Amino acid sequence: MKRSIPVLSLLLALTLTGCYNDSREDLYPIASCDTSDITYTGFIAPLMRQSCATSTCHDNATASLNIVLDNYAGVLEIALNGKMTGALTHAAGFYPMPKNAPRLDDCTLLRVQKWIDAGAPEN
Repeated sequence: MKRSIPVLSLLLALTLTGCYNDSREDLYPIASCDTSDITYTGFIAPLMRQSCATSTCHDNATASLNIVLDNYAGVLEIALNGKMTGALTHAAGFYPMPKNAPRLDDCTLLRVQKWIDAGAPEN
């Protein structure tokens, strides 16, 4: 019995010191996500038309929450003020977008973020 106490102590110590916090990216890397050459006209605008600037959400006619995403100026505003990232990643304190839909896939989110990090150019 005396011998089992050190063994249990060792197991407990290993269990407690073996835990650490990995980031989601470290645990689940995106296998093949091409983030080179992300452009507004080639990727962001079509994504906004498909997911956001529909006739019931954020086009010029409806402008839900006064957000218009069918033009560059509207997209640029929310890209630079952090609302796009917060909404698309479903972060706390933001309306999760697209509305009533699952979060966009990790590669799409990474591509959007790369465009924003580049200054959200109109290219």
